Amino acid sequence: MPDPTHGCSCCNLAAGDDTATEKIRKAIDIQAGDHKHFQAHWSKGEPVIVTGGLDRTYGLSWEPMVMSRAMHDKSRTGVTVLNCLNWCKEEYSLSLFFKGYTEGRLDLAGWPQMLKLNDWPESGSFEDRLPRHNVEFLSALPFKEYTHPQSGYLNLAVKLPEGHLKPDTGPKLYTAYGFSQQLGRGDSVSKLSYHDSDAVYVLTHVKEMTFTPSELAKMEQLKEKHRVQDEREIYAEELQNPKSGALWDIYRREDAFKLKEYLRRHFKEFRHTYCLPLKQVVDPIYDGVFYLNAEHQRRLKEEYGIEPWRVVQNLGDAIFIPAGCPFQVRNLKSCIQVSTGFVSPESIHECLRFTEEIRVLPREHVAKEDKLGVKKLIIHAIRQVSNDLEEVTNLKKHMSGRLLDLADDSNLQDFNRVLHFLLASRRIPSHLQQGFLALRRDLPDLTSRAYELHKEVNRGMVMPLARSKEREELKSMLGKYRQIEENMMKLEKEKDTTMLSISRLQMRNEQLNEEVTNLRTAAENDVGDRSKLCNDEAWKLEEKIDHNSAEIVRLQATNEAIGAKLVKFSDEAKRLHKDAHAQHYKVLNLEAMAAAYERNVENTMDKLVIMEQNWKQQVQALDY
Repeated sequence: MPDPTHGCSCCNLAAGDDTATEKIRKAIDIQAGDHKHFQAHWSKGEPVIVTGGLDRTYGLSWEPMVMSRAMHDKSRTGVTVLNCLNWCKEEYSLSLFFKGYTEGRLDLAGWPQMLKLNDWPESGSFEDRLPRHNVEFLSALPFKEYTHPQSGYLNLAVKLPEGHLKPDTGPKLYTAYGFSQQLGRGDSVSKLSYHDSDAVYVLTHVKEMTFTPSELAKMEQLKEKHRVQDEREIYAEELQNPKSGALWDIYRREDAFKLKEYLRRHFKEFRHTYCLPLKQVVDPIYDGVFYLNAEHQRRLKEEYGIEPWRVVQNLGDAIFIPAGCPFQVRNLKSCIQVSTGFVSPESIHECLRFTEEIRVLPREHVAKEDKLGVKKLIIHAIRQVSNDLEEVTNLKKHMSGRLLDLADDSNLQDFNRVLHFLLASRRIPSHLQQGFLALRRDLPDLTSRAYELHKEVNRGMVMPLARSKEREELKSMLGKYRQIEENMMKLEKEKDTTMLSISRLQMRNEQLNEEVTNLRTAAENDVGDRSKLCNDEAWKLEEKIDHNSAEIVRLQATNEAIGAKLVKFSDEAKRLHKDAHAQHYKVLNLEAMAAAYERNVENTMDKLVIMEQNWKQQVQALDY
C-alpha cells in the first residue's frame, strides 16, 4: 500500500481551505489506471470520482425504452417503486414507470411525482436478468482489482470459496426520477445513510424532465404553501451541464458522531413518511430518514464545524463511496445508475465497526441484519493470502529455473498468471515494478528465442539421422520403381503373346469359313448320301469356328485387363519417378544442411548458454 502522504498533489490541500467543492474537484482528475493516486485518497477514507466510464464500454444503450424491454419479466406485471413525497412503496408497470422517467409525472395537485426503483432486481442476479448490460457495466468499472464483483483481487467480498453463501453486493440497478430545482418536499433524494461496505456507482443515463410554464407556476404556488425556502439558484453553475445527473453530499467518517449529534438535536425539524414531522429517532444515520438541505448544512457547519464533500456526478462518472462515510444524494435529472459493493482492505476496520454498531440496534430495526458477514470474509481472505504465498513460491520456482523451461506453454501461462496477479494487486515493491513489467513484456520474446535456439540445436543433432532416413526412403522409392518396370515388361510380353494367339485364331477362322463355303456348294450339287456327308462336315467346321470366336473374345478381354494394369502401373511409375526426383533433391539439400548445422551447433549452444546466464542475472536483480 503506498504512503498516502506522498505522490499525490491532491493530498497537500491548504489547511485553511474550507471549500468542499474544491477538495473534491482535485480528486476528480484520477485516471482509471492510476492506482497509486487512487489508493492515496482511498486509504484516507476519501470519496473518489473517475470520469469517462462509458468511453471504455461497448456502446450498449441504457435508454429507458431499451431498459424497459430488457427488464420485462413475464412472471410479473410491474415493479415496486418508492414515492419520494410520502416515502411509501407503490406498484407501477415498467412501461408506465419509464414513461414518467422520460416525460415527467404530476399528481392530482399538480406536484411533480419523484419515483425511485431501488436495488433491482429484488431476487436473482443482475447478471442473469440483464446479461448484456452486466458486461457493459463491468467494462465501465475502474480499478477492477477492487470493484469486480467476481474476481477483484483486493475485494474481500469475493474471497469466500465455492459452496458458501456469498453476500449480495451487486451489481444493482437504481432508476430514479429527478428535477433540477429543489422542491422542499418530495425531492428525488437518497436520504442520509451508511453502506456496510465500500461502493461504486456508475451513472449510465440521464434525462431532464421538462414541464410547461403553467405547471411550473403551479409548483411555485405549492412551494409557498409548503413554506419551504426557494433554493432554485443554489447549484445553478453545476446544473448548466446537460450531462449532470446527481448531486452527492459525502461526509467524513470522523464526522459521523457530530453529524448524529446534530440530527438528534434537530430531528423534529425534519419530515419523512406522509411528510409528517419525525417523532423519534433511533440512530440518525441507520434510520435513513434525514436529508440535509442547504439551511441545515449551513447550521451544521456553524454549530459543529463540519461540511461534506459536494460532488456533481455527470454521465459516465463512477463515484466511489468508502465504507463508513455518511452520504446523501439528490437526483438533478432522471437517472439510471448501476452500483456494486466491495470490501477493500483499507476499509475493513469500518466494516467491522458497522457490524458492532448494528448489534445494538433494536431487533426490528431496518438496518439490524448483518448482510455482509465481514468476520467470515476476513477468515477466508487470510486463507487466500496463504494460497497466494504458494503462488509467489511458484513464481520464484519458475524464475529460478531455466529460461528454456518457460518455453513450455503451461509453465509460461502459470508464470504469467501469477505475475499478473502480483502486479495487479500491487504486491511487488514499487522500485521493482518497472523491472517486472519489462520482464512480462519481454518474456514471450525471450522464451521464443530460447526455444528456437533449442530447436536449432536439436535439428543439428538429429540431422544425420534425418539424412539417413531420407536416403532409405529414396532407396525404397527406386526399388518400387524397378519392380513396377519389371511388372510392366511381363505384362507387355503377355499382351504380345495374347495378340499373336488372337491373330492365329482369326486366320484359322478365315480358312474354316472357306472350307464351309466349299462344302455347302458341294452339298447343293450332289444328292443322296454324299450331299448329307458334306452338310455334316460343314456343320462340324462351323462349331469349330464358333469355338475359335469365343476364344478370341476371351483373349481380347484379357488384353483389355492387361492394358488397364499397364495404365495403372504407368501412372504409378510416373508418380514414383516424380517423388524419387523430389526425394533426391531433398537428400541433397539435407546433406548440405547437415554440413551447415554441424558447423553451427556449437555456436548456437554458446548463444543459448549466454541467454540463460542473462536470464539468471535479470532474475537476481528482481529478487525481493
